[in-house]
Amino acid sequence: MNPISQALREFLKDEEIEIFDNTQYQFSSLEDDEEIIVVLNYFGDENLYIQTGEGQAVLAFGQWRKTYDDSYEDIELLKDDIAQIMTNNSYVWTIIDSRNCIVGYVDHHGVQYLESTNELGWAYRSSNEFLKTIAADEGSQNFLFWDPALNNAVQPSQFLI
Repeated sequence: MNPISQALREFLKDEEIEIFDNTQYQFSSLEDDEEIIVVLNYFGDENLYIQTGEGQAVLAFGQWRKTYDDSYEDIELLKDDIAQIMTNNSYVWTIIDSRNCIVGYVDHHGVQYLESTNELGWAYRSSNEFLKTIAADEGSQNFLFWDPALNNAVQPSQFLI
């Protein structure tokens, strides 16, 4: 087991998790030091997935992906991001129009966009062109919370209506 997995297993000891590694046929493409930790979500639509290896981890929640290295600081940041998601203090915001999809991770620092989805470099609060394009294309938006019943963090005036 790699050091990131060890740290996360300890951190998530009170949660219901599943562990997958290359000893299971469907995960045979994983390296010997890699595993996937799944935090089961009985409140919402999506589980939390963390793929760990010797040098890095990838956190996935809905369409959001973020990579962390194996430094102490990044492992602590990963644990903090997990805690923020599982307490509804952060969430994934997806905007879809006919040609584009933008995925953002929203927390108390603001919005971090998934680079591969924000090809035009739009910042939704500062770009009238962004708002006009989404409205013209009859776009939609989705908010993914760990526990949708507790999603009182969204202020509709901050987003597209």
